[in-house]
Amino acid sequence: MKRLITFCLAISIIATISSQSIEGNWSGKLDMMGQSLPIVFNISKSDSAYTTTMDSPAQGAFGLPTSKTTVSGNKIEIVATNLAIFYQGKLEGDTITGTFNQNGIPFTLTLRQSNEHALNRPQEPNPPFDYKIEEISFTNKVDDNTLSGTLTIPNTSDKHPAIVLIAGSGPNDRDESIFGHKPFLVLADYLTSNGYMVLRYDKRGVGSSTGRYETATTKHFADDASAAINYLKTRNDVDKSSIGIIGHSEGGTIATMIAANRSDIKFVVMLAAMGSKGIDIIMQQNETALKKQNIEQQNIDELLEITNHTLTNLSNWKGTDNDKTVLRDQLNLLWDKMPLIMKLKMNKDQYIRSNLATMSSPWFREFIKIDPIHYLKKTNCPILALNGENDTQVIVSKNIELIDRALEESNKKYKTKVYPQLNHLFQESTTGSASEYGNIEQTISTEVLADIVEWIKNIE
Repeated sequence: MKRLITFCLAISIIATISSQSIEGNWSGKLDMMGQSLPIVFNISKSDSAYTTTMDSPAQGAFGLPTSKTTVSGNKIEIVATNLAIFYQGKLEGDTITGTFNQNGIPFTLTLRQSNEHALNRPQEPNPPFDYKIEEISFTNKVDDNTLSGTLTIPNTSDKHPAIVLIAGSGPNDRDESIFGHKPFLVLADYLTSNGYMVLRYDKRGVGSSTGRYETATTKHFADDASAAINYLKTRNDVDKSSIGIIGHSEGGTIATMIAANRSDIKFVVMLAAMGSKGIDIIMQQNETALKKQNIEQQNIDELLEITNHTLTNLSNWKGTDNDKTVLRDQLNLLWDKMPLIMKLKMNKDQYIRSNLATMSSPWFREFIKIDPIHYLKKTNCPILALNGENDTQVIVSKNIELIDRALEESNKKYKTKVYPQLNHLFQESTTGSASEYGNIEQTISTEVLADIVEWIKNIE
């Protein structure tokens, strides 16, 4: 779950670019309220399609995925929908001059070619591979959108057990790229090297997939993942009796949403998935973020009470002018109650706009209503639930117990495990804070990788 909601600065992007060679790293500095914020766009090209990730080094954020990158003549546009970011520029020689918009607020941003060294990611696999790679696409017939993905296929002539990877929240590409890491690339490589066909895909409206990301909810993403399973069942090289799902964060809940309503799922692996309701996850994230600010508990309790009231009111949201006014008033009240130390780090107008856009979005309004226990109790196939003790996004103590309790009542073929020192991405970490993700070279714990394969093989 990569959305750090109520009190965190959102960053997200879409792109369009020039006929000149635009590939490479482009860096510039935003002047935001007198502060200089370095921004780097890492632009690459595959066939005729461009993709971009964004770095914000001062915030410890690397490899942030964007929704679209488009090149037309010497014009470029980069969009990251979930961060409400839009960059539009013009390439002239070795410079891109343009405007960086976040939540409708424009900032001038001039980019120049950067020679900064690439981040060290030792687990990222490199060719030659000991398996076949196939670029594929499949259609979600419910919403008529086409998902583009990658299949990694063992080098044998047998029918293969297959696994679909489902990413967490945010506009994820097929590798679930985040902070310079590609967890799903590493996971797919490991699984395929151990005999499993693996399908990973760009979310709708991201990368090469069609559809609209910004209007999609968790249920829409579940329909897309179910379409991936349907696609695998059309292939002659797939063992149709042995198709499993591995979901990370929100993807773990999506996996059980699917398995609860299908009898053809062999197993589910939940990575850093939630046991709490969506609204409780948001409250837990906010409580964690507030406590890190070293403010008084009384102030924290007051802010959490207002936040809970605000989220609860969203259950009756109809999108009317009155609904928007009520939400804006609640956000203004939150701002007024914030300690000065927090206000100094944010701009009020940006804070109100960002949270108004996020909290009124279809995804957010539906997410806070989700109760994962409902789906866990209806899932009959074997389930493996893994969580990290240092996870600050899905707090293990408040989630694994609920998962355990639900499965103990309804599923005798399950296992849960908590790893000391591992964060939300299953990296070996110090604090578990998202600010560490990009600075850690490890993409995913090798112990976790080994445990997943061992468990799957033991249930076959």
